[in-house]
Amino acid sequence: MAEYTRKIELSKRMKAIADMVPKSSVVADVGCDHGFVSIWLVQNAVAEKVIAMDVNKGPLARAKEHVGAFGLEEYIDLRLSDGLAEVTKENVLPMFLEIFCQEIHGYMVG
Repeated sequence: MAEYTRKIELSKRMKAIADMVPKSSVVADVGCDHGFVSIWLVQNAVAEKVIAMDVNKGPLARAKEHVGAFGLEEYIDLRLSDGLAEVTKENVLPMFLEIFCQEIHGYMVG
């Protein structure tokens, strides 16, 4: 993976969430919203690939813009999805899948 000259900065809450994710091959970012955590995970080599999903088209469109601005389309797969509906065994095997839900972690972190 290329070295990034421009890195994304996360808020304290989002950084606390990102810090909970163990290093893995593939991370499913459920409820990705703007895509900032997905971008951070790839840039900081926590994930080789992220499947970033949101149930709403608006936030997913913003995530697509942000992923494109950082040139990470090869590493972050954006999907319109209700929860894990768009993740199948074929999408993740034989890779390890770490499921990551920002809303749940955001609530737990505060």
